[in-house]
Amino acid sequence: MKTLIALVAVLGTTSAFACANFAGSFTCTIEDDNYTYNVLVEQDGYNFRMTDDEGTDEFIADGQRRRLPDDTNMRNAAYVASCQGQSVVMNMTGEIYDDETGQSFPFTANMNHNLRTRNHVTQTTVTEVLGQTSTTITHCQRN
Repeated sequence: MKTLIALVAVLGTTSAFACANFAGSFTCTIEDDNYTYNVLVEQDGYNFRMTDDEGTDEFIADGQRRRLPDDTNMRNAAYVASCQGQSVVMNMTGEIYDDETGQSFPFTANMNHNLRTRNHVTQTTVTEVLGQTSTTITHCQRN
């Protein structure tokens, strides 16, 4: 019985530290764009909820593939997110939908949210649409 309790305690502790602590309020600036915005990150283990001026996004960083609901700009999208050391890594695939033309274009997006220090997160996003690749780097400072 003592062994079982010790094992549960160790496993519980391990899963609690599986993701770095990203919770808090941040001011973020996109490099090369000078666009600044505020974001609130709520975190419960592997569960993340991010709220900014454009709305709220939720994701689970447990390595499982999850489908995202279709909306006016994105269809057939899915993601896999996982915690890796001081980072949360997310890979997305789907289709970007153009309302004006009625066409869909496949896309991939690979995001790495890296907790550089307790107060500084760097997000690197590499997106590919129609064979064109772009990289965006965002720096977020904890308020």
